Formats: sequence, structure tokens, C-alpha cells
Amino acid sequence: MSIVFAGLFLDELIGLHERLTTPLRGTFNTSGSLYYAWVIAGAIFVLLFLLVFGRFVATLPGKTRRLFFIAGTIYIAGAIASELVGGYYEYYYTPFNMVYVFIATIEEVLEMVGIVIFIYALLSYISSNMKGIDIGVHIVDYKKQDQRT
Repeated sequence: MSIVFAGLFLDELIGLHERLTTPLRGTFNTSGSLYYAWVIAGAIFVLLFLLVFGRFVATLPGKTRRLFFIAGTIYIAGAIASELVGGYYEYYYTPFNMVYVFIATIEEVLEMVGIVIFIYALLSYISSNMKGIDIGVHIVDYKKQDQRT
């Protein structure tokens, strides 16, 4: 699962899903809500993710499972559902006004809230299943260390 999240990070970093829009739009001749055609690949990815990790999530404790489900639902609502609305608006109107900016802002807020809930779920799971954790920071001055030897 961590590899999937690292992939999502890289996608956000380099904008891979945005680069898929033009080729997919040309291939499937999409318009309206599917103006941002990458949502087709995104929906397929979500379904594959659920197939691969569904059993794992089902075995989690109830609270963690619910929080994962809530976090995922909110994140997907931002990432895909908001893109469907934004694509519709851009196709029929324009991306250069406050309505479109509002749609884009809602998209980003939903994605961030989903991530925050997911992090809370992970920390909550860790705190209820671990006795404790020690974190230390060691600052070493290599120049002083070299002088002693």
C-alpha cells in the first residue's frame, strides 16, 4: 500500500494524470463531465485498488476500517467527483471565473481532508496497538569527533 501512496505522490509531483487527459480525450472522444478524461483511468485505478486491498481493509479493527473508508471516500470525492464537475463546467463554460476556481478549491480541500483523516486513522491505529515509540535526534559534530580520534 505504501508503494501505491508513493506513486500517488509522484503523480501529484509530475502531473501524470493531467498528461493523460489529452490522449484519452482523443481516444475516447470525451466531453462534458469526462472532459478531463484521466478520470476514466482514475476510476479504473480505484477499482483495482479496492480489489487488491479490500480484504486487507476488511480485516482492520472497526474504527480504523471506518476511518479508512471515510478518508478514501472523501479523497475520491475530491480527486474524481470534483474533476467530473470541473470538467463539465470547463467544457460548457470557462475555467476563467470564480465558479471554476471554487470547484477547484473544493477539489483540493476534499483531497487534503481525506489525507488528514487517513493520517489520523493511521496514528490512531498505531497508538492503540503499540505500547510506545521512542524517537531520538542525535546531532554529531564530525569535526570534533575527528579530533578525538
